Amino acid sequence: MQPVETGRAKSERAFGRNRLKAATAIVLAGLTSLPDAALALSPTISGASMPAVGPQDFSEGLPAATPAIAYGSGDVVQVAAPSGALAQAIALASSGKGREAYALRNTMSDPIDRLIIDWLLVRNGDSVMTSSMITAFARAAPGWPTMKLFRARAEQALQRENPTPQEVIDVFSGNQPETADGARLLARSLLATGQAQAAAKVIRHAWVTDTMSDVNQKAIMTEFGSMLTPADNMRRAELLLYAENAKRAQALDPILPAAERAYVDARAATIREAPDAARLMAAVPASMRNRPGYKYSMIQLYRRAGQYSDAAKLLLSVPNDRAAQIDPGAWWDERKMVSRKLLDQGDYKLAYQIVADYVPDGNADDLDAEFHAGWYALRFLNNPNLAVKHFTQLARFAKTPISVSRGQYWLGRAQEARGDRGAAANAYRAAAAYGMTYYGQLARARLGIHAPGVGGVPQPTGADKSAFSRNSMVQAVQRMAAAGAIDKTLPFFTALGETLPTPGQVTLLADLADKYGKHHFALSVAKTAQNRGLPVGGLAFPTAGIPRTTQVPADLERPVVYAIARQESVFNPGAVSPAGARGLLQLMPATAQLVAKRAGLPYSQPRLTNDPAYNATLGAFHLDELVGNFNGSYIMTFAAYNAGPRRVSEWIAKYGDPRDPRVDAIDWVERIPYTETRNYVQRVMENVQVYRERLGSGQLAIDRDLKRGSSGG
Repeated sequence: MQPVETGRAKSERAFGRNRLKAATAIVLAGLTSLPDAALALSPTISGASMPAVGPQDFSEGLPAATPAIAYGSGDVVQVAAPSGALAQAIALASSGKGREAYALRNTMSDPIDRLIIDWLLVRNGDSVMTSSMITAFARAAPGWPTMKLFRARAEQALQRENPTPQEVIDVFSGNQPETADGARLLARSLLATGQAQAAAKVIRHAWVTDTMSDVNQKAIMTEFGSMLTPADNMRRAELLLYAENAKRAQALDPILPAAERAYVDARAATIREAPDAARLMAAVPASMRNRPGYKYSMIQLYRRAGQYSDAAKLLLSVPNDRAAQIDPGAWWDERKMVSRKLLDQGDYKLAYQIVADYVPDGNADDLDAEFHAGWYALRFLNNPNLAVKHFTQLARFAKTPISVSRGQYWLGRAQEARGDRGAAANAYRAAAAYGMTYYGQLARARLGIHAPGVGGVPQPTGADKSAFSRNSMVQAVQRMAAAGAIDKTLPFFTALGETLPTPGQVTLLADLADKYGKHHFALSVAKTAQNRGLPVGGLAFPTAGIPRTTQVPADLERPVVYAIARQESVFNPGAVSPAGARGLLQLMPATAQLVAKRAGLPYSQPRLTNDPAYNATLGAFHLDELVGNFNGSYIMTFAAYNAGPRRVSEWIAKYGDPRDPRVDAIDWVERIPYTETRNYVQRVMENVQVYRERLGSGQLAIDRDLKRGSSGG
């Protein structure tokens, strides 16, 4: 079972989102911002002669053993059986023996093998890879996985190489460094060449956009403190406070004036939920109390104390100035949490005002804001005209199948409520096009369509097969797998899932993963392709992940087991969650032991991750118990599987029993207070419908499944 939303970072920051990395960070595209001068900075390594100083073509910058090849250009690169040297070099690179790995790499004749070793060494941050070698690799293998990381690795390598100031300036060529280390190096070089203003610009940008490490923060304060303005220092403090890094924010206290210091300390106490947080906030000087950050922390204090109306008043008093808010996403999280609490209290109008006051700017939070505003307007304010406005916006912003179908389904509901049946039918049809999704299935049920219509697995064409075989990343996967390193290929599968242009090629990639027994790789790439709009059909709902020998109780339909496994582990039999849940159905060992005893099966913790059929069998028996405990309710079973039965009982007390015909089950699911669990129930419910179709065991019945079970005892 997945870990439930716990802790402040979960409940208040939308499950660990990192929104604070500056949008101005350089997007690495083959390290194109690193010019040829960078190639002059690397010494000879393991007998591989490096280029001489001076501008030159990047093909000349590759180590002597590496001919320039147009990887990714469509040229066919023949893939022979890997030599034993590849397996040995991979093992060396993975164990921190970079020089030995690189020496062996230089004996290899196959260019893909050499690129594999280069990729591993750069990804691991091995010091054997100089900045010029990293740059040359990126030019030779555009599109290979984790290229963004490679820019940071190149900057780290450059710092190790003791280049001249002018060489550093030439390397960055007017671009902002990706890392704080790079910013310090470039600023130092600019100062050495008399460019103090440019140096200050580099440092100030890094200071207010990069949370960076404690070491880098202290180093910049020491070396470049005179370049930083009081406003810069306060901006950094805000950045860190919104990131909930109270310790690092308070490390700025020595360079802050007294009023700002009191402000930072009070907000840090709020982050820590310290007993004296309210007292410290009350002691913040009046000059600091109009700052959005002060109001943000006060809103948190009010919310935690159950003073939701006070929190709402503050939320409505803050101008929607995204620049001043520093982290608009954090502000949206507060709006959502406070509005949901007000909804629970029956203050529907104020709940609506809070979410409707959110100003969209085209990011992911817009979808959530428009949904909440529309849902509140339709279901709690009985104002379908207002709801249509918000759901129309939601449908306009939406890009993925899940969000498009949600927007269109609710637009249909709103149009239906206002009496426009034609517009409602149009919206339902738009949602129904995404029959693999929860709301697409609900729209189909509304239209009287009795199947999800997901379809089978796309069949590759001859052109698909040709293009796939020529792809250098595919060749790398094949060679790494043959060398016994299939477990290191997930980044390649991920990158391919994000870039392969046709459903047929995605099928070939999934087949490749299945060939190597990596069913979870296959599902991950299919889901990625589906989310970017490729019609991959049943490929995103594989049936190979559950062993045929799995024992499923007679009263539990097999599609439920598939549905849970797809959501819990993406069919990874070796998955272990941070909370300790294990295997295909993510069973906690203590739960598995109890289930095994009740089912009359032997218990073995190692088998939870090394015997997929054993894990799936115990998971199936556990699911059967839960379904029985909830008198057949799938909603409650799935919610309990994720969040625990106790919380389900709490939600029944608050929102009613979804098995009761008088309770709207769709609204009940949407009222689940945990985002993770709310999403979980919807995803598993949609999975059940598709797996019925895939396994030939029934038709679309999501409307009935939502009301499944009896509340009579």
